[in-house]
Amino acid sequence: MGKGKRINLGIGFATGRRSFQKVLKTNVYNWEESGLTEKESIHLNLFVAYDLKYSNTKSTDYTNVSENVLNLIDDAYSSRVSPFYNPPAARGEDTFLSTCLGERKVLRVPCYTFHDGFSTYRNLMNGVLPIKLKYIQADSEPIISRFYHACIGWIRYKPLLLYITQREHYEEKIEEIREQITASLPSICTYFGRDDFMNVTKELERYNRNVKKHYQQFLEMQQIWTKISKFLTTGNPKNPIGR
Repeated sequence: MGKGKRINLGIGFATGRRSFQKVLKTNVYNWEESGLTEKESIHLNLFVAYDLKYSNTKSTDYTNVSENVLNLIDDAYSSRVSPFYNPPAARGEDTFLSTCLGERKVLRVPCYTFHDGFSTYRNLMNGVLPIKLKYIQADSEPIISRFYHACIGWIRYKPLLLYITQREHYEEKIEEIREQITASLPSICTYFGRDDFMNVTKELERYNRNVKKHYQQFLEMQQIWTKISKFLTTGNPKNPIGR
């Protein structure tokens, strides 16, 4: 890194969870422990987009950030952060984000990013790892139900991912998936004793029909995010998150 060159390092949250403050605190304190917050050549930026309806939260759950945390970051925003997007009621927002990374490198993915890690093992937020994992009964009704909903969420995002990454072979790949799930779903239904796994086929076709619409939404989301980022950068808003 050349002398005097400044790097804008940004982190963006798209959230609606009540645990946001803990997640933010852990991120920022990790930066402090690594010495990142002391480097004058690195400008730390934070942007938060929140959904109040997701967990019936209030705006202050995201804007009332403690002074201890705010003192370790800067007020500017990075315009290089890409937004989360997934088709309605589908999964895969992190997968679609990966298609926007381009030349950027992902250096670290905290373990509490994944599903319920941060709620089952809450001390992760304070940097404390569990010495043993809690028992999970794989054939229990809650676990089977979760797996079913995961399958629905996965198949819903598959058409758009194929459209983005393999558009020239899209129809061919969709047909391959049709054949594969047609062959495997009856056995899955028998194994779990649930016929509703057959809904995977129906959801594939529904999201296949709407793939171009979802692709346009994906592009529009990036355009809107770019406009917001440029406004925040050039407009130089003061105290953006309630500092």
